Amino acid sequence: MSQASPATPAAPAARGRRALAAVVLLRVVVPAGALALSAMHLAGGERLLPVWLWKLAIRFDIDGVTAVRLLASFQAALAIVIAASPRLARPTALFAAIVLALSAIAEISALVSMGAGVGEYLVQAAALAIAAGLAFAISRVAPRSDAPPPLLAPGTILGPLAALALTLGAAARIPVADRPRAIPESWARATDDTLFRHLDRLVGRTLPESGLSRYQPRLTPLTLEGRHVLVFYNPHCGDCQDLFDLAFASASHPEVIAVEVPPPAGVLAAAGDPAKQPECPDCTWLNLQPGPSYFVKLPVVMTVEDGRIRCAEQKAPERCLDR
Repeated sequence: MSQASPATPAAPAARGRRALAAVVLLRVVVPAGALALSAMHLAGGERLLPVWLWKLAIRFDIDGVTAVRLLASFQAALAIVIAASPRLARPTALFAAIVLALSAIAEISALVSMGAGVGEYLVQAAALAIAAGLAFAISRVAPRSDAPPPLLAPGTILGPLAALALTLGAAARIPVADRPRAIPESWARATDDTLFRHLDRLVGRTLPESGLSRYQPRLTPLTLEGRHVLVFYNPHCGDCQDLFDLAFASASHPEVIAVEVPPPAGVLAAAGDPAKQPECPDCTWLNLQPGPSYFVKLPVVMTVEDGRIRCAEQKAPERCLDR
């Protein structure tokens, strides 16, 4: 009996330390981390957007600054809900950890498709480890409540929506750094025989970044303002003739820049494909410099808006024409 009495207050003390740890984790650490990420994205601009989110924004015609504001608003809203709502703190923090993990997995997948270097993978592996550690810590120090908040309760729905509306309004007034995404050369290096090999990697890049300006310098000044359609063709290409006849021959198209692509060195034109210059009233006619081996199935169509490639298609060029 003499040994039992000093151990009696141990359980309340342990519960007190656990409760304090839960408060620090849920009310300080997690919200501070979410706010730090939000501020980092606003300060870093488009270049800090996750690749998967950056590509998704391009697909839905969302500019980089808007995508940054949406992401930063979402992160700040999570921080507000976790810090301000005792009932929603634990589930929202777990949700944030899951979102971080899924984002890291999606980013790793995007990096694989773009051939990124080891450093990019290490960053995402660290994010995945942080998400797993955060979820584990929350489940240990902040056990599930006996009466979790009902999913359809007004406070459960209106509280997060109000926080998101607040952060969206604030983000709209905060200047975002004008830093377009800089894609490492190792991801999509344009060389003599790979200029058109991975068209999806060109979307979102400027023409100098894509490598196209190396082989036709006039493309950059011609496409800096407004919307332009680049059509890469060859006079011996029957599909190219069909595209011009269907899309450009019947009316004036001053926005179209037709770029002739020379055949690979040593490759002769196929019999039955006589050379014929396409018809396109008011088009601008250019050609890529001879020398490199442009291994590509023509035609290739790109849309360029204010100097940045927004669409690039070879298998279905009409998709770019419809944008």
